[in-house]
Amino acid sequence: MAELKTIHTKIKQPKAKKLLKLLYEQVLRRDGEFHFFYEPELIIRTSLYKEIIQILETKKIKYEVYKYPVDLGKKGNYCFECDKFKLKNIEIFKKIYHQSAVLALIWKKGDYREYIATVEHTACNMGGLSYLDEARRHLEGGLFRYQLSYSKYIDSINYKKREI
Repeated sequence: MAELKTIHTKIKQPKAKKLLKLLYEQVLRRDGEFHFFYEPELIIRTSLYKEIIQILETKKIKYEVYKYPVDLGKKGNYCFECDKFKLKNIEIFKKIYHQSAVLALIWKKGDYREYIATVEHTACNMGGLSYLDEARRHLEGGLFRYQLSYSKYIDSINYKKREI
């Protein structure tokens, strides 16, 4: 398989989504492993990084390029999802990331939400979780995401406390 590189752009939503759709139409649809994340800046992983870089430079979009998967702990390498478990199972996760990326780009928001619900339930069911375990997992995950979002909100206002 071709080498993937991470392209960490310096743009955020909603511009990032528009750019991503353009990149998908022109380049990324030919890459069977590409995936992306909004963290909140657009991060793209692709083997067609040279073509993507040309487009970014034409559009005067700032970016950084680095190795994927990264060396954990190496300064300057951003990889939110690169924990040891995912790195150990990287080939499986690249397939999951790619499938989700393509569907996020081609499906309507409501269809994508149905996809998420189906995948989550299927994984819980096949893993032998009861409905109660599945519900608990959703609640714990939701609480974690809420806390993560709130902490990013606090960071964004320079740690000034504000009610939301």
